Amino acid sequence: MNYHTGWLNNWLTDFVFVPAVVHFSLVLGNMLVGSTQLRKYSLLQILGFSLYTSVIFEGILPHLTNYNVGDWGDVIAYFSGGFFYYYLHQNWSIKNMEIRHIEIKN
Repeated sequence: MNYHTGWLNNWLTDFVFVPAVVHFSLVLGNMLVGSTQLRKYSLLQILGFSLYTSVIFEGILPHLTNYNVGDWGDVIAYFSGGFFYYYLHQNWSIKNMEIRHIEIKN
């Protein structure tokens, strides 16, 4: 069967990519540092990663591969995902990690 994934394959995966990678690195970094104070990324750092991702996947790789296509919609999705992570998900996840950290210590 051939299913059309439309916007899911086109932009949702790109929207989720930046938050997933940034969150993974945040959790891993906090685990490796082992500090009692959990660290967060600044908006500039997250937007920098969004820019880096956009340049690599939408600027450079389309010239080197046949399966990558430079698409401005993807660039918007990367940056939208970065804003989503900074303004919504990062604070929520830090708060939950702090709660779990307190529960584990007690």
